Parts: sequence; structure tokens; C-alpha cells
Amino acid sequence: MLVFLGIAQVHRWKAEWNLLRGVSPEKEILKGLEPAKKALSMDPQAAEAIATEAALHLLQSRSERDPEKRDAAKALARAKIEKAIQINRLLPKEYHSLSKSVEF
Repeated sequence: MLVFLGIAQVHRWKAEWNLLRGVSPEKEILKGLEPAKKALSMDPQAAEAIATEAALHLLQSRSERDPEKRDAAKALARAKIEKAIQINRLLPKEYHSLSKSVEF
């Protein structure tokens, strides 16, 4: 499970880097969501994998031009980060700050 989580996190950081450089992060987001889902198939309560999914969906919302898709990705990110924090309130600070990023 940890291997898939690590792969998902690498793609999350690549997507964030692409977004900061003005490059579309979509490819990295999709590459990151797949291993995150695999990690969750092994442990559905893996809070850090859920939080990583949330981060990827938040990046998706930040790069999306269509307002409906942007709102949907942000809502999904919000639901996932809330679930992750509910499972494990001791998640790294980075994920707690992520929850503030998805407030409407």
C-alpha cells in the first residue's frame, strides 16, 4: 500500500510543480489518482491516501477552466480531506491546511 501511496504523492508534487510553471497538470493528476485508488483498495481507511486524492482533486480544480468541473473537483477534494481528517486527526499539518483551501 505504501508503494502506491508514494507513487501518488510523487505525481501530486509533479502536478503542483507543473501548475506553478503554467504547464497543464492534468496528466500528472490522472497518473496520481490511479495509484491512490490502488492504495485505498488495499486499505480503505488509509487517511493519507485519501488526503493525497484530495490534494490531486484540488489541483484539478485549480487548473480547470470549466466552472462546473472546477466546482465539482473542489467539492470532491473537500469531501475527501474532511474524511481523511476524520479518520486521522494527526495527519501532517500540510493536509490540515489543505482543508482551508477547499472551503467555499
